[in-house]
Amino acid sequence: MRRLIDFMKKPLVAYLLVVIVGLVAHYGGIQWLEDFYGALDVAAAVALAMFALWGYQEYGRQEESVKIMFEVNGELKETNLSLLRKNCTRSEVLGVLGMIQKDSKTRFEIGSMKKVAFLKTLADIQKGKVKELVICLTQIELDQFKIGEE
Repeated sequence: MRRLIDFMKKPLVAYLLVVIVGLVAHYGGIQWLEDFYGALDVAAAVALAMFALWGYQEYGRQEESVKIMFEVNGELKETNLSLLRKNCTRSEVLGVLGMIQKDSKTRFEIGSMKKVAFLKTLADIQKGKVKELVICLTQIELDQFKIGEE
């Protein structure tokens, strides 16, 4: 509790100082300070509206669907899998791919997912720079999965 009180002291003091100066300006008849507070009020409202708009756009972007595709010998293959952009993490991708593997008793093996480039691609997906996840496979790696089967 003491840490919370220490943490809140500085912002609370600053808030109280601004309120007291505002009250003195309003009731003390200091017109230029009252005008300044009016302008500051409008500027703060506009800034908060811009932050709210940015937050809404970011939320919408994170709710987009990202398709997962395989690339084998330069040919793209549909997996019919997708994740929300915000959920597109290494563990989620591995879990979803585990749902379409043929042999559920063993773990699938994909060499390209062990490279740093794969992690960079996931980071780019989460930032919104990439719209789909393309995983490069060899034919042997592709044979571990049920593609196009229900």
